[in-house]
Amino acid sequence: MPGSDLFLQTIDAVYASGLDAARVPHALEATSRLLGASGAGLEVIDKLAQRPVEFFSVGLPDLARVPYLEQFAALNPRIPFALRQRAGAVIWDHQVLGEPPMARDSFYAEFLPHMGLRYFVAAIVENTPEKLAAVHVQRTRKRGYVDKREITLMRGYVLTISARTTWHGVSKPAPNAVKYLKMRLKG
Repeated sequence: MPGSDLFLQTIDAVYASGLDAARVPHALEATSRLLGASGAGLEVIDKLAQRPVEFFSVGLPDLARVPYLEQFAALNPRIPFALRQRAGAVIWDHQVLGEPPMARDSFYAEFLPHMGLRYFVAAIVENTPEKLAAVHVQRTRKRGYVDKREITLMRGYVLTISARTTWHGVSKPAPNAVKYLKMRLKG
């Protein structure tokens, strides 16, 4: 299966980051590569405040971090949409806004263009009454929207990392998730 090695390397990197927080950037880099993105992030959002309380990113300009956290996170139309999703869901731009509303939205029209970004796909990793955790990848306008194959990859990604089992603190891959992904990419 094309890309299966990259998928498994990405999952290994995610599992390793669960055991060693210093490896989170490596896991995000692998996730970004897997989906052909410009960068990736892990956000933990306080549901009451509807704002990030933890934010990790790779491949995204460091200069954008402060404006995002201080101003644009509150304007990000992706967050309210994500808060309504269950753990394991995959979300992308067309579900949130179409092109005409994006052109009028300050997050899409003011913030993202400064970084050369436009589109995203995200996996809701956790959704509790208090917080939401999501992994997202960011794409340029030229790269465009995610396609069915990339959505399938992200579904396999979240299914695999969510369905893993833990034994004495060591994460093990969920074989059914890998089987699902192989089956979906073939068909």
